[in-house]
Amino acid sequence: MSLRVALDVLGERRNIPVVYVSRHGSVGRSAGLLEALALAQPLSPAAFAASVHNAASGVLGIVRGDPAPCSAVAAESDGIAAMLSEVHAFLSDDYPEVVAILCDEPLPPRYAQFRDADERPVAWAGSFSLVDGAGLALGRSGNAQSALDEPEILAWIRWLLSDRAALPCGAGWEVRRA
Repeated sequence: MSLRVALDVLGERRNIPVVYVSRHGSVGRSAGLLEALALAQPLSPAAFAASVHNAASGVLGIVRGDPAPCSAVAAESDGIAAMLSEVHAFLSDDYPEVVAILCDEPLPPRYAQFRDADERPVAWAGSFSLVDGAGLALGRSGNAQSALDEPEILAWIRWLLSDRAALPCGAGWEVRRA
């Protein structure tokens, strides 16, 4: 999913930094490796390589033959704030554009007891650039705990499509339209 949305946003453009943000990364693959290990089954090096958190961003660069920088962030439940912080860092380094990917998949059934929120497989990608007088601002909110009543990525998508001024996005953070 994350590769599909990234490819759709990037198109043929090259040398655009990519920020990849996920709560769980490829935890399903990691869980499969752990189960195989527990059963004394042989482990696949390819499966291991695809199980690390930055695998999707690395595969994106390989598939596209694009040496653009990328970062992979394990953001727990603060993916929007983490994404915007990383995007800001790239834009501050004089990159004119940054593509960001928010994606996640549910924890495997074996770990369902550790879920603290509704989880669905979902991916979003978008392009960010600096434009005078328009944009988004990340800042502290008045609440010590900003809570969303739906998965964070879905809340982000709904907010982008709405005219609401602010979106809570993590423990005490909010994003506002500037």
